[in-house]
Amino acid sequence: MSSYSLGGELDVSELLDKKQITITATHETKTRVYTSLQIGMYRVGVNWEIEGYKTDSKQARNFFDYELVTANYFKKCKAQGSEQYERYIKDIVLQFLTRAGVELDEVEILLDDRIEW
Repeated sequence: MSSYSLGGELDVSELLDKKQITITATHETKTRVYTSLQIGMYRVGVNWEIEGYKTDSKQARNFFDYELVTANYFKKCKAQGSEQYERYIKDIVLQFLTRAGVELDEVEILLDDRIEW
């Protein structure tokens, strides 16, 4: 189990220094995989729709401001197993770095996979 700061801010300097991102995969349901990304004490759900992957969409209210948000959970099925999920993670990390405005030559992705594939 790792610790993180609820509502914490991304510390870009830590990412640039360590060049390490932890991805945690857990079951949302039997076929929906919840994906979170952690850098130091910063953790965020990254359940995004990525072209080329099947996802299940679910709308819910944000815990902090009650805004309606949509999560696109990776869909675990015969056509999408652990190999496809690992490619999905790489695409998620690239998209996250782009959204955060961070450029890195390389980044180490640590996978905490709690899914039975």
